[in-house]
Amino acid sequence: MPDKRRRRRAAVAVAAVLATALGMVGLAPRPASADPSVPVPANKIFTIAGRGWGHGRGMSQYGALAAAQTGETWREIISYYYPGAQVASISNPTIRVGLTTLVDGARVAAETGLSVTDGAGQTLTLPAKTSSGATITSWQVLVDSSNSSVLDLDLWTSGGRAKYKTTTAGSWQFTASDGSLNLLWSSGGSAAQVIGSLVANRNGSSILPVLRTSLEDYVRQVVPWESPSSWPVNALAAQAVAARSYGEWYQLHPRSSYYDICDSTSCQVFGGISAESSNSRQGVTATAHLALKFDGAIVRSEFGSSNGGAIAGTTLPQQAKLDIFERATPWWDNTWQTTVSASTLQSIWPSVGTVTSLTVTSRDGNGMWGGRVTGMKLTGTSGSVTFSGYSLQYNLGLRSTYFNIIRTPAEQLQDFTGDGYGDLVSISGHGTLQVSPGTAAGRFLGVRTISTSTAWSGYSQVLAVPSINGDHWADIIWMTSSGGFYDANSVTQGLNTTDTVTSSGMTNYRTCTGLANVRGNGTSSILCIRTSDNALVRFDSDGGGNISATPVVVTPSGWQGASYDRMFGSGDVTGDGKSDLLVRDSSGRVLAWQGNGSGGFTSAVQLFSSFGGYRDLTSPGDMNGDGLSDIVVRTSSGATSLLLSTGPKTYGSPIALPSSTDRLVP
Repeated sequence: MPDKRRRRRAAVAVAAVLATALGMVGLAPRPASADPSVPVPANKIFTIAGRGWGHGRGMSQYGALAAAQTGETWREIISYYYPGAQVASISNPTIRVGLTTLVDGARVAAETGLSVTDGAGQTLTLPAKTSSGATITSWQVLVDSSNSSVLDLDLWTSGGRAKYKTTTAGSWQFTASDGSLNLLWSSGGSAAQVIGSLVANRNGSSILPVLRTSLEDYVRQVVPWESPSSWPVNALAAQAVAARSYGEWYQLHPRSSYYDICDSTSCQVFGGISAESSNSRQGVTATAHLALKFDGAIVRSEFGSSNGGAIAGTTLPQQAKLDIFERATPWWDNTWQTTVSASTLQSIWPSVGTVTSLTVTSRDGNGMWGGRVTGMKLTGTSGSVTFSGYSLQYNLGLRSTYFNIIRTPAEQLQDFTGDGYGDLVSISGHGTLQVSPGTAAGRFLGVRTISTSTAWSGYSQVLAVPSINGDHWADIIWMTSSGGFYDANSVTQGLNTTDTVTSSGMTNYRTCTGLANVRGNGTSSILCIRTSDNALVRFDSDGGGNISATPVVVTPSGWQGASYDRMFGSGDVTGDGKSDLLVRDSSGRVLAWQGNGSGGFTSAVQLFSSFGGYRDLTSPGDMNGDGLSDIVVRTSSGATSLLLSTGPKTYGSPIALPSSTDRLVP
């Protein structure tokens, strides 16, 4: 079935790519396996990061949009999302649409040429006025209040409702000479303009309204409600083929004896013709009578709003694969994040007692994190309970089962892939920008290019910064040798359009780094040493993507800025829950300046005594789930090591990572 939680948007703009050729390369899927258990956070709230909207099977509507915008035809889009299916010509049968959400009864506006037929075949031409000359404004079918086997046909005037005719044949059907009807709510308010005939069926003591229309007219009244009618014609044409096939399948396999298909997201959305545009009409007309068949049978062609970059599958071969078109979809269309309290989970599954941990036990193996969640386990003081990923989605109202339970707050991560793990950012020898995604095992995948521009090695500062716009994805900040100060937000597989903080005036700062939540408000700041006096200064973001070009001096007592040649850090290393700033001095010591939680720093504690031999030092965030930031170092020869925290201000032995001469971004 189509996506059950589809958004309604008049228009969606695909994110622009940087003018300097910011390339986008896909991320490799992780193997399916049980995730590490996530213990209840200190604040008793779990954070869930997700992808996609809907079940992910069949065509992605936002993927079709991105494909059409890059020049793909509707046939190419259909072929990609329904592999093995053939586009075939079909007839134009009548389809019965159960109006379970569009209206709450059977009332239509009066109009010239309106007639009604009962279930026995008796047809009446409906008058415009009553016998006393009052203008009839609408007609309504109701079950008779004194005899439930009788259906009343009532008329409405400005003076109220009056009985006009009755039938025991079980239904009345409204038909207009122009083929369209204006449906009203039972209160009389306008509901929708539709093409077809409205059948009011007696269903016990209530009325079940059903629209009878041709399949082609049905598709006209579905497409602009399933995909915004402002979208490109090829995207809407692909939607038309999918909607026609889906509708025809149910015409052949009715959902009930009264109707073939419903009008809600439980089937596919039917809303009448009021949302039509020239684009949607072109899309329907261009594919008239064309549907999908596989092995000679009509395909029940499911689709959804967004698959988040990984197709869950269809009933056709090649069911599961990464979606190349969704790579161009902006993060706000296929990325989401939400929270759930431990007490809420306990209320849903009370047998576990006080909740102690939440675990993803199995995934489908396709996409980020190992794919969509298939199994989960909730553990508490009284035991544990297992359930499906869909069960959690249903109980919490999540957009999909394609999600991850984040172990570490976003402000303690340099997370560029949005999966809740810290990532390494580097500049290649060619000057391109790369990311190595972090994993649940506390290691990193191979590098993925996020910008093919070769200009990155020429900037005086390039920084990886926890989110500056509140989307929970880390961002890139850079300064040019001429004094420009810029940022770009991360999006799926790349960077969004550049924002200019200031085009000049930033030549007086060195050894910068990004640090989130330094002010205790969840937003990021850029910290730099000012060359004129070696003061520590802070450039703050507002959480909405804007960074102030005016520095705030935050030099702490005992600061030795002239001796510091590196600054880095992404979160807490001292165990007090506040973001700390790491520096290396001229003697090779690494110090942690302890944050005070309100934008400044108190005193420094030594973490290491002899780190002078490392060319690069960075902190991707908390890699082992203990709430403390970890460190990655690299020598000039490319030897790279990960140092995992073993407690506040302490680290274990270096763990060797693959060697690389690429320069790590702090």
